[in-house]
Amino acid sequence: MPIQRLVDDLVFNVRLVLAVIHGFFTAWIVGIVCLTSRIQDCFQTSSALWPCVPEFDWSSEEPQLLVVFVFAGFWVIALALAALAVSFRPNWFVSVKVEQIFRAGSAALNKCGQHPRLCLLAVFLIPIVLRLCLINVVPVPQPRSHDEFSYLLGAETFASGRLTNSTPAMWKFFETEHEIMVPTYQSKYPPAQALFMAAGLVVFKSAWAGVLISFGAMFAATYWMARAYMPHRFALLTAALPLVQPGLGSYWVNSYYGGCVVATGAALVFGACARLKRKWTVLNWTILSIGLVVIANSRPFDGLVVAVPPLIALLYQVSRKGLSFASARSLARQLVLPVLLGVLAIAAMLHYNYCVTGNPLVMPYAEWQKQYSPIRPFVGLKLLPEPHYNCSILRDNYVRCEILDYNAVSTPAQWLSTICTKRIPIAILFFCGFWLLPFAFFSVLSFRDSKITVLWCAFTAMAVAVGSEVYYQRHYMAPIAAPLVVLFVQGWRHLRQVKFKDIPLGFSLSRLLLLILAGGAL
Repeated sequence: MPIQRLVDDLVFNVRLVLAVIHGFFTAWIVGIVCLTSRIQDCFQTSSALWPCVPEFDWSSEEPQLLVVFVFAGFWVIALALAALAVSFRPNWFVSVKVEQIFRAGSAALNKCGQHPRLCLLAVFLIPIVLRLCLINVVPVPQPRSHDEFSYLLGAETFASGRLTNSTPAMWKFFETEHEIMVPTYQSKYPPAQALFMAAGLVVFKSAWAGVLISFGAMFAATYWMARAYMPHRFALLTAALPLVQPGLGSYWVNSYYGGCVVATGAALVFGACARLKRKWTVLNWTILSIGLVVIANSRPFDGLVVAVPPLIALLYQVSRKGLSFASARSLARQLVLPVLLGVLAIAAMLHYNYCVTGNPLVMPYAEWQKQYSPIRPFVGLKLLPEPHYNCSILRDNYVRCEILDYNAVSTPAQWLSTICTKRIPIAILFFCGFWLLPFAFFSVLSFRDSKITVLWCAFTAMAVAVGSEVYYQRHYMAPIAAPLVVLFVQGWRHLRQVKFKDIPLGFSLSRLLLLILAGGAL
């Protein structure tokens, strides 16, 4: 009977929805109970006063690790329930109406992809416009940390037309962190981030405008890179993921720390190498050169480590093709402009080092290390002799406070504990958060995809680089940001092909994840 069948379907759907809601609610309650019971031990005051809103040590790594487990457990239960629902009602997300909606969206994205330059411009502008729309809620950020003031010093110096500043007359009374006073007065950091901020100061009278430009450039470079690995409609999805996580609330766009600049440079390197493996063009060689220059002047160590896998893959591809006299001559002509840009960039870097430190081979960071910090940047290296400090506050910071970072990785057991309980959870919460965590789960489905093997190699190289450093901040992993979202989307694409007993389980789950992602973005 049609009516009876309709009633049965309605009852079944209601029970299924209630079961899903019950499962979600149970997982949430269990997670919150576990989280609060463990967080209670992290409060600095007595547990008897815990209900009275005492001060909480959010710097502890234990809540971060537990939050990751709670998020992961929630998604495991939620996806298991969704898979169960799809197994009973496989046509939920492949019905005629749903199919029409998704086909219309896919057709619209395909139509947009016919205008790649306009798409690139739109991907660049949309994040900037969205952030500006929130200006009344989240105003222009004010610098708060020593790092930000150091970057601002570099930006104001460049905006004034100088590469560095003369040492103040009474410089011993003005010493501060992350800046050098002698032989010249300048920031210790590489100049790329400060140059973007200087451009904002010159054009828009605001250093944050430069940060916004780098933010949009990161999205545009991510989209351009993704188009080398997947169709344009999926490249647009890849470019949209950073809007969800790290998102518009990230400190990458709401502070002056940086992160977007080196992420842009790394995306240019990956996108250019992927295209050059198929066809050599002057444009792609030039973009590769620009990307390497940006990396070398923002986060040289982390960025160049991540750039090694795509460069090796490109050299291997060139060696496999073999070079005839004609092809070698054509390649030499194409490399004239990129090599010229690289040589000019190296000369500019050497000149900058000479102006700041007096030695073209000594970077400002190395000079700062020599003058102020006894801690070497890599794990396993012994402490340097304590330098002379003119200010007791600086000595307390470098000798007493930052030594804690060194001690946290000084032995194999402490290093492993720091990696597992602090650095990995921080990276997961920043790059995946809650909404992208299932995409990270399913990214492993693309592990055997030969097209993106180089991205997995770069991810491994990034993990090794971060594990070898004494200090750690989330923007240290910025070079892997664009490859990471490509891995997320490629894993999601592989999920669409998963079937269970001829049921399009993966296809339905992929659409469900897309709907959840849209809801999370809103």
